[in-house]
Amino acid sequence: MKTKYLYIFSIFFLTSCSVKNKKHFEYLKGEWQVIEFYHKKENIGDDGQYLIGFEKDDHLWLTKLEDANNNFISSDYEIVRKRDSLMIEIRNCEDARFDGYYDFYIDTIQEFKTQHIIQLTFDSENTYIKAQRLKNK
Repeated sequence: MKTKYLYIFSIFFLTSCSVKNKKHFEYLKGEWQVIEFYHKKENIGDDGQYLIGFEKDDHLWLTKLEDANNNFISSDYEIVRKRDSLMIEIRNCEDARFDGYYDFYIDTIQEFKTQHIIQLTFDSENTYIKAQRLKNK
């Protein structure tokens, strides 16, 4: 009998987690203009402008706008809840410097009649990324 309840609980838990990830993806999907980009003490944003994009609920990419070859750094990600906050785990990144867990924030920073500016922040021990974009209401 306990096995039956454990099985039902497991299905409920897995289903609710995937729904949450898909819900967060709705806010993330698309391209974001990176406005601050640091790794350790290096300001990566000093060498150009970057975009970060979320094309699936488990895949992201990063590219430099000035790169004529359209080279993308590709990565898997997962949104996880740790204690009372959201985190994003970036893994299998083509640039291993960015693999790891990040505190993860999405904030509306300015509102207009039909749109608002959304800010996305990833913050870890070694890396800080802040990006923004317009979103229709």
